[in-house]
Amino acid sequence: MTTITTTTNLCRKFECCLVITAFLLATRPPAAFGHENLISNPGFESPPGTNGLPSGGWWVSEGRGHLLVETDHAVSHTGAASVKLHAEKETKAVLASKRFSVSPGDHLLFEVWMRGGTGDSAGSKTYAGLAFRDRDAKVFARAYFLSPAPSQSWTRLTGYALAPAEATAAEVHLGYTNAGSTFWFDDVSVSITNPVSLSLLAEPKTWPGRQDLQVRVINRDSHEFQGNLDCALDGQPKRQPLLIGPKATRDMNIPVTVTGVGPHTFALHARGTIGTVAELREKFRTAPALDLYPACPSCLQAGPESGRCQIEARMNVNPVDRSGLKWCIEVLDASGNILHSLTNYVSAERLAGIVSIPTAHAGNFEVAAHLLDRTGAIIGTGKTEVRVIAEKLARVTFGPDGFLRLDGVPQLPIGLYSAGHFEEMARAGFSVTHSYSITTGDADDAINPTDRRLKELLDQSWAQGMRMMVELPRKAIEKAKWGQVRRRIETFKNHPGLLCWGSEERVARGAAPLANIEQLYKVVKECDPDHPLVLGDTRDVIQHLQDDRRNFFPDDCMDAGIWWWYPFPLKEPDGNGLEGGASGADELQPPVWLTTTLSKKPLWIAFQAYQKPSRDAVFPTPAQYRCQAYLSLIYGAKGLFFYTGSGQRDYLGKPAGLLNKPDEAHWDYVQKLVRELHDFSSLFLASQPAAGLEVLSGKGAIECMLRHTKDQQILLAANRSARAQTLTVRQPSFQVTQAKVLYEDRHLSLNGDTLTDKFAPFEVHLYQISIP
Repeated sequence: MTTITTTTNLCRKFECCLVITAFLLATRPPAAFGHENLISNPGFESPPGTNGLPSGGWWVSEGRGHLLVETDHAVSHTGAASVKLHAEKETKAVLASKRFSVSPGDHLLFEVWMRGGTGDSAGSKTYAGLAFRDRDAKVFARAYFLSPAPSQSWTRLTGYALAPAEATAAEVHLGYTNAGSTFWFDDVSVSITNPVSLSLLAEPKTWPGRQDLQVRVINRDSHEFQGNLDCALDGQPKRQPLLIGPKATRDMNIPVTVTGVGPHTFALHARGTIGTVAELREKFRTAPALDLYPACPSCLQAGPESGRCQIEARMNVNPVDRSGLKWCIEVLDASGNILHSLTNYVSAERLAGIVSIPTAHAGNFEVAAHLLDRTGAIIGTGKTEVRVIAEKLARVTFGPDGFLRLDGVPQLPIGLYSAGHFEEMARAGFSVTHSYSITTGDADDAINPTDRRLKELLDQSWAQGMRMMVELPRKAIEKAKWGQVRRRIETFKNHPGLLCWGSEERVARGAAPLANIEQLYKVVKECDPDHPLVLGDTRDVIQHLQDDRRNFFPDDCMDAGIWWWYPFPLKEPDGNGLEGGASGADELQPPVWLTTTLSKKPLWIAFQAYQKPSRDAVFPTPAQYRCQAYLSLIYGAKGLFFYTGSGQRDYLGKPAGLLNKPDEAHWDYVQKLVRELHDFSSLFLASQPAAGLEVLSGKGAIECMLRHTKDQQILLAANRSARAQTLTVRQPSFQVTQAKVLYEDRHLSLNGDTLTDKFAPFEVHLYQISIP
């Protein structure tokens, strides 16, 4: 028995990842003996469909290139046919089966027979396995099994996988990642080996007290199952007898009593004569009786007229206890005086009311809401605030030079993705925060459930003198649910902690059409013309933009663009184009989406501040951090972000962002670098590009930029090579004998109009040269 590790789609952003250990069982009996094969047309014996693909629901998903698929009647393992996969150019694709239903915790046994063609190299391995989909039909986890070296003999590839907690369906993927190779697959089999499956028919209710857990039990065996269904809620056990006929399904209600507000855990076990045959574990949260959302808007601009705010809440009470409920809203000033109040009967779960806020002067006002039972007793309460601010704090623009303007002052945004340690960030000189925690939420909700968390993050950012890049809800964008998007924008558009709105990779990942991003931009401009939309997305799916990235961004859908640059380790390829990888054997390759762009909009960059999952991956060194930052400025970036990941993990599966491993990731140095960038930005922004610089040595390895003011010139030079280099440049306007090397406490002698200096690998020098 040989052990192999299944790989999963370790995506850079917000996607769920799963690593499963599979076993290649060369001596085990045929797959799923005595169990149903869940695959339609598993031996490819049926006539092909009208599209030329195998019938039975088989389809192709192409990441790169074009996969040629045909039913081959000349080659087979058993029967009269197999499926043949081939490509003329480099191709990354899968042949996928029709989906089949699974339950969380199901044990799946996968098997397929495969062979290679004549002349295929030993490096032309492929893979096959399972992909799992959630309730939204999105693939969120994979269990892939790597093939042995190809041969012209049929080889059986088999392994086990466990359906993860969110899984509702699965499908087979037969993989292809080669050019010029040919593979045949035959006799695909997937079976569920556990005799009983358990799943929830509905999510647990969110209110404390009595409720029924709705459970579906499937007997997959051809014999009657008799035993017990044990339920343990927060460790408290309960048992019910369980009797299900052969190949039958039974839906059951399990009465439970949930105590308190907050997280809860329950475990279901189906037990028979041989012990536990199925297990299901779930976590859920109960909410307070009154769940108050941030006021809309949460901030008002000061002015002579009073402002009006929509106050909304969700009532979370068992329907049997809702008769006679009322809710009350009060607006209080800083001294606790009630300025406005209203009371209404509760007629639905969603509660709403309009309150008036005085806006003559800047200040904070508390909004208190109470839920009253039929006797007038308070059974739920919530508080939020409305802030009145100066108009200038709610406006962010771009200048003609492409840099941001805050109150008319040019700014170089310096940000941290997945931000934390806000006090340290502010002391270091960061100006922008970010969080992926506010990008989730059901698209059908009128108000995104993460808006409360977003208000906390905006308040914290502003309290530390920073602003936040706020991504708009992903699922709402994908499903064009613009009401939820509008609500978020209207709620926070005046918040002084807001820098810009954002959206990431909905088109690049194929999750939404470009038309949705076009509409998103219109919604942002309609609701909030005073803040830009900074788009981290492409005009087409990323697989179509692998070779030429000049026309990369959809300019008509954004005020500025942002993309990624994660070049370390230098030799590691960027397989899907989403990593922003651009590297060679011994030097940093420029991010071509920036250096060759046709975009007329300002472009920001997010460079690497995390550890990749390969075994030899490490965090950037201090020199590499500094090189990435200054190369980005030289290449024309108008904003700098340290990308710490969206859940990225190292090869051991541990979180691997900058703040997850602060010592290993050189967090202390990053803070020092950010302070340097912050201080340097005032000099940089006060200068203009200058022409006439001639590079005499170091050209190609050392990138340079010359800028000038009335009385000085600034030369930025960064060695993108992993080898030491010497730079010599000539500039007729160099008419002094020395240049000051900033942040190095040294001066460099000039030879007339020529400057020469040495550079260690990835070293950066910044020269300040006076104009006499």
